[in-house]
Amino acid sequence: MSSNTREDRSFCRPDDSRQVRAGLLLGLFKCLSDPMFGLGKGLSAEVAGLDVPNQAERWMPDGTYLEGLARIDHLDDLGGIMLRAGMDQEFADMGLFGKAVIHSETIWAALCILRDTVPYIVPGVSVGLRVRRDRCRFTYVHPFGVGPEASLDVQYTIGLICNLLAQRTGTRSAHIRVSYPGARAHHTTFLSGVSQVSEGDIGTVEFDDHLLRTPLKHSRPDLSDLLLLAMAEAPEVPNASCEMSDLVTHLQYASLRTNQRPLAQTEVANLLDKPLRTLQDALKKEGSRFDRLRDGPRHAIAREALRQGREIDEVAQSIGFSHRQNFSTAFSKWEGCSPSEFRSRGGT
Repeated sequence: MSSNTREDRSFCRPDDSRQVRAGLLLGLFKCLSDPMFGLGKGLSAEVAGLDVPNQAERWMPDGTYLEGLARIDHLDDLGGIMLRAGMDQEFADMGLFGKAVIHSETIWAALCILRDTVPYIVPGVSVGLRVRRDRCRFTYVHPFGVGPEASLDVQYTIGLICNLLAQRTGTRSAHIRVSYPGARAHHTTFLSGVSQVSEGDIGTVEFDDHLLRTPLKHSRPDLSDLLLLAMAEAPEVPNASCEMSDLVTHLQYASLRTNQRPLAQTEVANLLDKPLRTLQDALKKEGSRFDRLRDGPRHAIAREALRQGREIDEVAQSIGFSHRQNFSTAFSKWEGCSPSEFRSRGGT
């Protein structure tokens, strides 16, 4: 199996394991709230005191994440609740990262994205992906030191990987084998398609490589590419500002670069899993307006393109204007002069 053919992108983050993205817990809480887990009011009581941001892309202390895992485990009478949660969770509930993974084209592309972008949500994590002798091996090494909570994190991640593999189409067995701390033989009953479970210090998932070519159901590779670019725009330093206006700006830049058009307000709200009114209220609270966050990236991209000497019609189309006159009117409002005047004076 060849490597991912899409453009290589860097998602390196500082090796600072004290911060993780809030989407890790938000997606987990949403999944475990389903009646199928039978946690009821117990879950609400256990997590009520945790200071978890309500936006998946915000940073939170890794101690909050690990404490959340420990509190959930406290409610687990049957064992393996982290594996079951990972297996049943909607990836999209983890934020931009999860959506980028599930909208990729194939299992191979999804695993490559997961490998390359996990540091976006968990700085310092170590992930491996190798194909050898018709078998693929995925490894996960957490950055949280020792302790039972760290083992719960590994179990949760293994559940998520098995969740991803379960989205395959077709019926051929892939001989999936997993290993992780606290593994028990009966865990195969809720890990779909897994034929063997064993104990191990780190998390591993192995399977036949024919599965890698399988397309994901309901994938949208164009959306996956957009989300990857938006994630690459995000601050690289944990605890850096991640306001709603920042996220809207990142998404607009990414859409202009991948689709050559800005996103509508409803599209942004859907990508951020926010009701439209909630998005509007958040931006108003931050002193921002959606139209300015939409036009700011268009203005910046247009300025740079005109400085490079690109044709005005081409620039207009590249940022979502169907007519040159509409672009000229907007650019004059942004810049105080027409595109041709701006270009003639060397972009100053």
